[in-house]
Amino acid sequence: MTGKLIIICAIIFIVVIIVKRRKAESGNVSAEGTATQVHNPGALRQADTPTNPATLIDIKSYKDTDPTFNESEFNEKLTNLYLRLQGSIAAKDIDTMSPYLTEELFEKYKQDEITLKSESKSIRISHPSVLDTSIAGWKNAGDKDLIIARLRTRSTEWLIDDTTGKILNGSNSAEIFTDYEWSLVRKSGAATKQGESLNARVCPNCGAPISINHTTRCEYCDTILTVDSYNWRISEIKTISTQNV
Repeated sequence: MTGKLIIICAIIFIVVIIVKRRKAESGNVSAEGTATQVHNPGALRQADTPTNPATLIDIKSYKDTDPTFNESEFNEKLTNLYLRLQGSIAAKDIDTMSPYLTEELFEKYKQDEITLKSESKSIRISHPSVLDTSIAGWKNAGDKDLIIARLRTRSTEWLIDDTTGKILNGSNSAEIFTDYEWSLVRKSGAATKQGESLNARVCPNCGAPISINHTTRCEYCDTILTVDSYNWRISEIKTISTQNV
């Protein structure tokens, strides 16, 4: 009887140890996976609330404000901006996105980048693509015009330890389908110049012609373009829904 009691106690002890270890491992993965605030692959988060359509004006009426505004070109730019943003996040080089982001949003991404570098972690993003874009509407916000856009995207994302290569969060095989809402702003009264690409600009430092689609760094004087040298800027990114497949 005493022998059986000892065996039972030993089994209970082993089970308790295993449960504690699994809890500890689970806790470590969760902690490692919270390295970033703006972009955290594999992290579970509450969906953001989309902008109420009733508060927006039909984008077609924006031509009354800017007669040369082109909706199809704007949607094309959304795709380009999304792909460039994913590349800058993966490269831990958010400075190249400064012309496209408001100062507030840029600083959020910058802080995430600093955290990743200090913790020797990286976000890997494979095969990012934009499945659909649309403009929900626009409105005037004081001295700024605001456009609300929707993006449906697909990618594979995971967080790794730079030293060991271990995957800390996310997956290098599962696809993520995400619906985003982007807010883009520019100064009220600004107009798209007729016959000029939305992405054609001049370097404010040396005056050399540059293409925003091609680079955000002047190839002549190596200046990083500032937000003042770009027109529409992303002021907010909301995650409306996410589905892992």
